[in-house]
Amino acid sequence: MVVFVCSQCNATLKKSNVRNHLQFSRRCSLVSCVDCHKDFDKFSVESHCSCISEKEKYDKANYLKSSKSNNISKQAEWVKRIEDAIQNCESQRHKSILQNIRGNCNVPQKKKKFENFMRSKYRKIPEETIEDIWKLLEPLKRGTFSTVPLKPQKDLSSDLTNDEPTIKKRKLEDTSETLNNYSSENECHLLSLHHIQNVLAELGGKAPFSSLRKQV
Repeated sequence: MVVFVCSQCNATLKKSNVRNHLQFSRRCSLVSCVDCHKDFDKFSVESHCSCISEKEKYDKANYLKSSKSNNISKQAEWVKRIEDAIQNCESQRHKSILQNIRGNCNVPQKKKKFENFMRSKYRKIPEETIEDIWKLLEPLKRGTFSTVPLKPQKDLSSDLTNDEPTIKKRKLEDTSETLNNYSSENECHLLSLHHIQNVLAELGGKAPFSSLRKQV
């Protein structure tokens, strides 16, 4: 929570009370943040939603940002978008409503929660006005997101097509080699049998195995 001190009367004020204090106190025009010691008027104080912590202020060397500080920075960025919507808004009524909600540090960033927030804070505001204000903020919210193109996948069909002739050629070579080996084995087998028959005919049709082996 951000706390301010009036530069004229030294009154300690919460942010929700600063606007009324500066508006109804004629002598008071500036307030100072107790953490960062910066001065703000009734317009610039609306954008000061968060400030440095004591640990960050007095121990900067060992300070580590926590997830809470990240959430605060997101909320501050959301307030900045509201300010941008105020600059781009043409309707004076919508601009005054945006200026009013800019001072809140807990403005929801999702549509349903934003609508409930507006209904509870401004009970007499029409539903059409809430929808119009969200339409002013929604393009700014979408503009922060970026799309990451998917990496194109490599087309493997061409590689498979180029490999098919090589595979077929290898299959044909293997088949031809197998047939050649088979025919040569059969040829050797026939020649050996024919030679044995000739040797037996020379020996008179009968011969002991030892004699036949010597002739072969």
